[in-house]
Amino acid sequence: MKYLPFVLVLATLPVAAQEAKVEAGPKPPAVSAVLAARQTLTERVSVTGTVVPREEILVAPEVDGLRIAEILVEEGDRVTKGQVLARLSRETLATQVAQSDGARSRAVAAIAQSRSQIAEADAALTEANAALKRAQALRTTGAGSQEQLDQRTAAARTASARLASARDGLRASEASLTEIDAQGREQRIRFGQAEVKAPADGIISRRNAKLGGLASSAADPMFSIIENGALDLAAEVPEQRYARLAIGQKAELTLPDGSAATGTIRLIAPRVDPVTRLGLVRIALASETKAASGNFMRGAIITNQRETLAIPASAVLFTNGGKSIQIIENDRIVTKPIVTGLVDGASIEVQEGIAAGAAVVARSGSFLRQGDVVRPVIGGKE
Repeated sequence: MKYLPFVLVLATLPVAAQEAKVEAGPKPPAVSAVLAARQTLTERVSVTGTVVPREEILVAPEVDGLRIAEILVEEGDRVTKGQVLARLSRETLATQVAQSDGARSRAVAAIAQSRSQIAEADAALTEANAALKRAQALRTTGAGSQEQLDQRTAAARTASARLASARDGLRASEASLTEIDAQGREQRIRFGQAEVKAPADGIISRRNAKLGGLASSAADPMFSIIENGALDLAAEVPEQRYARLAIGQKAELTLPDGSAATGTIRLIAPRVDPVTRLGLVRIALASETKAASGNFMRGAIITNQRETLAIPASAVLFTNGGKSIQIIENDRIVTKPIVTGLVDGASIEVQEGIAAGAAVVARSGSFLRQGDVVRPVIGGKE
């Protein structure tokens, strides 16, 4: 009986050793995980392009062959509609206007003369008709001769013809005055067109006019004006993202100096270049944008934005069966298929497959299998 304690001790040794062995075994691997949570995602389409005038007005002379006498604006000047940009030599036009004024004075005098002739011829016709009536009365009574009646008849006809001729002369003089007035208006218009004016408000983008040169509508325009100073970004977008664009979508852009700018899609071209596979869009730049025509710009168009359930894009597995993720449930790996949506940088929307709060393996990979035991590490804490 005195050896009994020793026997009991020996019997318990294997059990203690077994427990110590279990406690000393390897721990499950630590796996970084994130909790699926709702956040605002913004889907963007990258763009690059060149700044161009929204509407560029070409200003050409309306009168050819005149020497450029004065230039009143330079490139970069802001002008208003009707402002004089340049003046052409007007000596020849002034002479033509003076000649037209002289011709009009002669036509007015001719009209006055024709009216006097009409009055004179009308009086003569009245007198001749009266004499004819007297002669006819005398001839009826037998007191007058046939010869006298014939003379009075001829005189009346002559007076009538003179009156008709005077009236025709008046109509001719009035027609001449109308023609001269039309020519005079044309000459005055040409005289006014010797001042080259801005057809709209804007900014002078190019000046081709040179002092002493001859104005010609067939040559390069004298000036180019950016209407209202409005600028667009002519941007190119890959065809696979072209269908996501819509008029009115906002754009976040970067100027060459690194400063930020904003814009709105104004126009989407109806075709994609078959060689480059790029489509052209016009982005109307905000009026305060400090850009110049010809500048290069890059940025992104915001095609969609909403608050939704999101996870890191690195958590998504792409297989022949579709997209899936690995989540941790009860310290074990569970693979679940998902349906994704918006992509915003390193985040991706999950439309179907998991709920908010699920522990998602942050970087999924082939080293983890369904059912593997792991130690989740969320936010740096186990």
